[in-house]
Amino acid sequence: MKRGIVMAEFGSRGSQIHDTIKNVRTVSQLPIVIYSDRHYPDLGEGVTLNVLPDESIMWKSHRRYFNRNNDYWKVEAARLEFDLTLVLDDDMRIVHEHFMQGFDLAEKFGMCIPLNPRVYFGIDREVGDDVPDDVRKDSVNIPYHMTANNMGVLFFNNRNSHTDRVMLQYTNYMLTHPCRGPVAMGITCWNEDFAPYFLPEEWCLCGGHTEFRHRSNKRIDPIFLHVGHPDVNEWFQKEPLFEKYRG
Repeated sequence: MKRGIVMAEFGSRGSQIHDTIKNVRTVSQLPIVIYSDRHYPDLGEGVTLNVLPDESIMWKSHRRYFNRNNDYWKVEAARLEFDLTLVLDDDMRIVHEHFMQGFDLAEKFGMCIPLNPRVYFGIDREVGDDVPDDVRKDSVNIPYHMTANNMGVLFFNNRNSHTDRVMLQYTNYMLTHPCRGPVAMGITCWNEDFAPYFLPEEWCLCGGHTEFRHRSNKRIDPIFLHVGHPDVNEWFQKEPLFEKYRG
């Protein structure tokens, strides 16, 4: 099955996109498809830029329209481009060559999504930005302690009919109830009686993680770092073991 990487970035993200591609190319020559609202030159070989027409850009009057379009289009693009897809935000960095195992897990389980450090769906719904009242009401019957997901990294198997249905219903939900992606994904999985395969936090390490964890005298290496968090970015820039991934 064809494997590839999808990104969806809106607004002025040129430096972030170039840095992400540079990082990916330290470990992989997988094709990359980027959905965006503007043109970026010199992205390199194996990168396809899909500049969306203005009428395809939604929620322009909302303060988080960049984020909402990211959350919508990265899943819509994943349905269109490859059989096995890594969806990657432009503030994520690969820091382990075995990130490719995410494709193997997606081929087996359909959808793989990292755990959210907020742990519970109810916490993410309460404290996460962009959860309108209609979405809160729509999810009132979902257990507070359901696992919260993190959408900076996603792996999809489009040939899995259950996964494809969930992806379609997620994009439909975003159109009718625009909100933060992880909450929309949690609601969709609940409504569709679908359980994704949850990846450990090390597949999307967020703020507060600035050193390696250890268990049973074994170092637990991260797979992806969320460098949009300044403390995580500082760790990425200074840690000698990450040097080869900085490009």
